[in-house]
Amino acid sequence: MQECAPRPCKFCESALARYTCPRCNCGYCSIKCYKDARHQGCSEDFYKDCVQTYLRMEQANPETQKKMVDILKAVQKEEEEDDKQETDEVASLVQRLEQTDIDAETAWSYLTPDERQEFERMVQTGDVGKLVPLWKPWWEEKVLVTELTTEERSTPTVQPLSALTSKPPAACVVNSVLNILCSYVHVIRLYNGEMVPQSAEEFLSVSLVLTDDAVYGTPAEAVQAVLQKVVMTQSVAATEELPSLLGAFRKFLSSPQLKDNALRALDETRSVFDAAAREPECKKELKQKLRRAIKKVEYMMSWT
Repeated sequence: MQECAPRPCKFCESALARYTCPRCNCGYCSIKCYKDARHQGCSEDFYKDCVQTYLRMEQANPETQKKMVDILKAVQKEEEEDDKQETDEVASLVQRLEQTDIDAETAWSYLTPDERQEFERMVQTGDVGKLVPLWKPWWEEKVLVTELTTEERSTPTVQPLSALTSKPPAACVVNSVLNILCSYVHVIRLYNGEMVPQSAEEFLSVSLVLTDDAVYGTPAEAVQAVLQKVVMTQSVAATEELPSLLGAFRKFLSSPQLKDNALRALDETRSVFDAAAREPECKKELKQKLRRAIKKVEYMMSWT
């Protein structure tokens, strides 16, 4: 694993980098260097400020939270569309198809071009989620207080850290684990509780720890990086999803069974990456990324 050794600022090269850009992983020493002309592509200042502000809203009152959501909505690049009627039409179509005993392929063939286009739009915007039962996160379920024997407990196979490396882990590894866990929470919510092979690419797109060896100096940076990637990739309606997603992070991380939950989440991540890499249509480049990510996840499991 990469060590948290001091490094010079990427832009002025005269001071030590105190911060890390969550987008490109470049180190910088000050806001002046962050806004350097060579770094304009990463200067998502507004979103960064909003995310950081929201992270500090643990004790914020409802009025303050509402203002934050309103601000996020106000800067949405595209105007919100009133698609309630379209949503109702698709819901009606789904209801009709459910009453017939046909497979998905045949059902798809019954759709008109306009209906197919509308359904695909709803998948892209996340509106299709309104048509399926809402999944309840497993880490929010109440745990029954019962004693289980060793045989009854289902625990993932984890190698001792000493079997993977002779080097002691860097202090910032905890932030890398946090980044992966928050990415997991985002992805499993996005797929309504189903960690299918197709979700692996979404996972890689929001966790720079798994793809670019990103290192974060603080827990806030690690969480912020995930939120920024979610906003930038526009995989969800970010202005509405951001508060809910951050709330999901908090619930996961505040669980009394955090260690067990973390191991389960990492194990599921490893499994979905392995399944995706075994898919016949998985391209060589993606397969290599997945295999590399699996090694990192296994390291995190051993550290945990």
